[in-house]
Amino acid sequence: MEEVIDEEFLPRPSKALRGDSILEECLVDEREVESTTQSSPLWEGPPSPASPRTVRISKKRRTAPGYSAVGVSVVSMRGKVSHLDNKEIDLRLDSCADISLISLDFYESLKFTPKLRQGLKMKLYWLTEWDTVMSSYVVMLVYVPTKEGLILEMGVEAYVVPNMTVPVLLGEDFHLNYELSVSRNVEVGTVIHSFVKLKSHRPNKVRKKARKQKFGEDVWLIRAERDYHLLPHTVRNIWVEGDFGKEKEWMVEKFLLQNADKSFFAIPNTLISSMNPIIPIANPTNVPRMIRCGEVIGRMSDPSLFFDKPQDLKHLEDLLNSSAQTSLILESLQVSGSS
Repeated sequence: MEEVIDEEFLPRPSKALRGDSILEECLVDEREVESTTQSSPLWEGPPSPASPRTVRISKKRRTAPGYSAVGVSVVSMRGKVSHLDNKEIDLRLDSCADISLISLDFYESLKFTPKLRQGLKMKLYWLTEWDTVMSSYVVMLVYVPTKEGLILEMGVEAYVVPNMTVPVLLGEDFHLNYELSVSRNVEVGTVIHSFVKLKSHRPNKVRKKARKQKFGEDVWLIRAERDYHLLPHTVRNIWVEGDFGKEKEWMVEKFLLQNADKSFFAIPNTLISSMNPIIPIANPTNVPRMIRCGEVIGRMSDPSLFFDKPQDLKHLEDLLNSSAQTSLILESLQVSGSS
């Protein structure tokens, strides 16, 4: 009888490693690999991020279905180009166009035409009936009137385009040069702003003319901005409006505002700021009173002309002593009132 060894229990011969190999071959039982594969789930990638929160914005303007564009026009402003004697037109503002354009037909119809110049050769799409190659441009002035009675003068480079359907298109280059922005309001309308400071030519003369056109002879009067109800024996701060001009302070002189029954509102001497024009008004009567919007509240003047100025050192010393005494009285009243 000869003993036969089962080959299944014999160790498997190891393969000789090559001289350039640094890793030893690892023999893994196939059954172990299969069980591991079945028990371990596959990696599905990183977890999905949380969904962002959605916020719905309510419409300020509501229309019937299919009528959203009814009554809406493109953003434009009235003005003239090249010369003040040329015809006034609608200057369309288009922030989707990177350059400003002028129609060839409109350019040739101008009474005063700017000189044509040779510029970059460009191809224009979508604005005309066919693809248009343009290379000529003009440097011209744009004149735009304001609500204050001024005329703004701005420069623009505009390429001349044949067969264009609008006379002038002011593109994003013009908007950026003068930092133009557009504010939209359903009640007020669309307003175009520029954040570039104006360079005033003959500022006093222009300002006086604009003030006279707007306010007439009542240029120094101030009026209630809206209706106010004053309770008996109370003081209330009210907003006023007037020709405050530039940012500065104004002096409102004391004033007695007469009612229909010959009683009065009392208004003290008040320093106001053009940025915050508020005036205190007292109702010393036993009945409530109304101040209507647009009612004259008082008269303002330049503080430098209203207050006393020291004529010499002795006068300056007297003014300082008087101011110090007034400050002491106010401080004592404040202390007595708080105690």
